[in-house]
Amino acid sequence: MANESELLVDGDQAVLAHDSLDEVKRMANESGGERVGWRTSRVANGCGPNFCNAALGASWYRSTMRWAGLLCVAATASVAGPTSPVRADVRDTYDGDRDTSRLQVGAAVGVFASYPMSIEDPAGAAFAVRPLWLGERYRFFQWVIDAQAVLGFGTESKHAHVSLGPRAGFDLFLGSVFGFELRIGASGLAQVGRHTVGGFGIGGGAAYVFRFWDDDRRRVKLAISMLAGGYFADDPGNDLGANAGQMTIGLGYEMPY
Repeated sequence: MANESELLVDGDQAVLAHDSLDEVKRMANESGGERVGWRTSRVANGCGPNFCNAALGASWYRSTMRWAGLLCVAATASVAGPTSPVRADVRDTYDGDRDTSRLQVGAAVGVFASYPMSIEDPAGAAFAVRPLWLGERYRFFQWVIDAQAVLGFGTESKHAHVSLGPRAGFDLFLGSVFGFELRIGASGLAQVGRHTVGGFGIGGGAAYVFRFWDDDRRRVKLAISMLAGGYFADDPGNDLGANAGQMTIGLGYEMPY
């Protein structure tokens, strides 16, 4: 039942001014408590345009804040607590998600810029990556610092191409098997052969990561690596600002040791 300041019609509660109570009761009775149009139903419910706008705005605000709160809780729950992907029956002998006693080795194909004149030099290559530091492992994310070495042999120049240096980046864990990693860093460069020179480069790499084993440290990676830089040697006639570089793509296998 309605008192002197409120009336319930068709499941909605309307707050009314005292001097409009009789009029709203009459309109509500005439409409049988049914909605016969936006304006009629809102007036019958004691909801004038300004009141309706305010009520709808307040309702929208409460709903928005409620959903925002739930999303914040879900996001916090997904990343706040470190979680080990290792099976419970082997966890007692597992060194932890921050253990750096692991090594990635792989084979790749690529293209190197050979000195002089930065001539395109297709090559087969081998690479190795070792983590130097691993951040806290979260459900979907982990910071990583590692070192990568690449050794290639150019089929055109018959020179060896070498790069070695640290990288920093992160790993993303997008489920129990699939993931992605991204790295950037700097490397020392060398070309070894008839024209032996050294240099410096900046670049990065990325990989699709597959974790098929119970031990999360065992991973297969489809990786790409790129570097651009320069050799510490004169290169007359070469108008490129960076006369050294490499790009490789290959498969790697990461394992504990």
